[in-house]
Amino acid sequence: MNGLGEGLKRLFEQLSRGPASGRASVTTSSFADHDQLDLNPSNPRAARIRAIVPKNASRGLTLTIGKGTIFEIPEDGGRYTEHRSAFDEAATISKAVVAGRFRERVRINGENRVVSSKGTVDVPPAVTARWRRLFVNPFGRTAVEHVQYEPY
Repeated sequence: MNGLGEGLKRLFEQLSRGPASGRASVTTSSFADHDQLDLNPSNPRAARIRAIVPKNASRGLTLTIGKGTIFEIPEDGGRYTEHRSAFDEAATISKAVVAGRFRERVRINGENRVVSSKGTVDVPPAVTARWRRLFVNPFGRTAVEHVQYEPY
């Protein structure tokens, strides 16, 4: 695991032991091209956070939060907050999610797959990430879910 991955692992472990976290857990996995860290909440109505950290740190990192929100954070940060590093930006977003300041709107198709999402984290100010599957059956049946996640 590179320095960014190690820093995120320490952050997730710290957040999992925080006063609001209950019995949250951290799991790690290593793959050929990236490391994956999961912060799993003890509250079933809280959002899971997954960090995907490429072995090549110059590619930034990806946070997937809740059912389908994706935050792609560049190496130099600054996409969602004023922080100038990927670690600081990921830490700010993760702390807000653990505190329950995350809401999401997801569209789910008939196969129970997420086809689009819009997630908002109140850091402040609120930051939003949108994602949508490229190929979707326009005539397929979908359902929209609005979720206000709770603290860990």
